[in-house]
Amino acid sequence: MSAIAWQALAARLDQRLLPGAPPRRLFHGRGQCFEGLEHVSIDWLPPVIMVTLHAQADEVFRARLTDMLVAAAARADAAGILMQFRDRRRAVTEVRW
Repeated sequence: MSAIAWQALAARLDQRLLPGAPPRRLFHGRGQCFEGLEHVSIDWLPPVIMVTLHAQADEVFRARLTDMLVAAAARADAAGILMQFRDRRRAVTEVRW
């Protein structure tokens, strides 16, 4: 995945994940506007950030995404980060932070 896509995601989080923000979609990669992030959706469901992966992602990708979200979570007073794997049977959800 390109550095530009990661930068675009970071910028989107900075714009949309604000303290006191209502529930909202933070990022929708399925629109295919962000190369390498087509399988990612991120929602703010106070007090939790919910990541949905619609395709397989390796641990390096998941760790990098989690690190980025932890930094954003601190700014928004989030209580946790959940990651749901829609590519897996039963759409397993994992606590990432």
